[in-house]
Amino acid sequence: MVSSFYETHHYVTYVDWQAVHHLALVAISLSLVGSLYIIISTLLRWRRGGYQPLSTTQLFPMWISCCDLLYGLFHGSDHIINLVTEREAPKDACVALGALTVFAMALPAVWVAACAFNVWASVVWGKTISYGRYDWKLHVIGWGFPAIWAIIPLIKGQYGAETFWCGLPDPLYLFIFNGIPVSIAIAADSILYGHVVFTLLRYRNVIETQSIRSPLPSDTVGKARALKLESRARSLPTFVMIYMIQWAPYLGYQWCMILSVQPVFSYALVVVVLANLGGLMNAIAYRRLLNIETHSEGKMSNDVEAMPKFKMSYPETSV
Repeated sequence: MVSSFYETHHYVTYVDWQAVHHLALVAISLSLVGSLYIIISTLLRWRRGGYQPLSTTQLFPMWISCCDLLYGLFHGSDHIINLVTEREAPKDACVALGALTVFAMALPAVWVAACAFNVWASVVWGKTISYGRYDWKLHVIGWGFPAIWAIIPLIKGQYGAETFWCGLPDPLYLFIFNGIPVSIAIAADSILYGHVVFTLLRYRNVIETQSIRSPLPSDTVGKARALKLESRARSLPTFVMIYMIQWAPYLGYQWCMILSVQPVFSYALVVVVLANLGGLMNAIAYRRLLNIETHSEGKMSNDVEAMPKFKMSYPETSV
């Protein structure tokens, strides 16, 4: 009997079990659409530019979307199997799905942290980090570390059926291999982005003070530089903040599991929806990023055109 199967899922009733899978699939479907939108938009942008290489900054949203896409495909397959068969996936398939899900969860943790570090280096250091031709160093770390991370529980034979899907049944292993990467990413992102905001505010205050004291043409250039920095600081970190919103509730849920505290079912639904909705949230942020870039470029162009033309050469004023 189907009902007797669900009675073995601890506190989970048949209705609750169905609700989790249906909500997850709706969120995953929206996430996949959002991820494909970012990937296709980036490729079209590359084509419009004559297939000239895009910068690392321009490619970060696409790589993060690839992470969301893989997570949706792997984890979504698990939900579909559960709904179609009204059982968890067979043992070997469950091990594979669990490993792929851990891999796909570690992916955005690494890529979002790399994105935060890239913005921090650009704004705070004023440097562009080189990751080698085609950013190969970034890709080795971004894809290699999650793969190794997911293989460790596989070697130890820890993958199996959790309450709702395939993964790591042991709460301790679940926290180590899912919770710790998310925790480190959120902590690192918070520190780096906080420093970026502090630096940006201080830089803008300096520019405004210099403009009042010495309204020279070079001040317009300084404002343009400040505007460019502000554009960077307001765009990419949005993806970092989305990651934090997406996975922070999941960390809370994991702590409940470790402490043997039973969370209310409505909280579990919130975790399921947010954890699977990253692609859609990133697509909204990406659309905002394009609008900011267009506005910033237009404003900088107007500032340069408004600069008075001088026949004499003036010594460059430091900004």
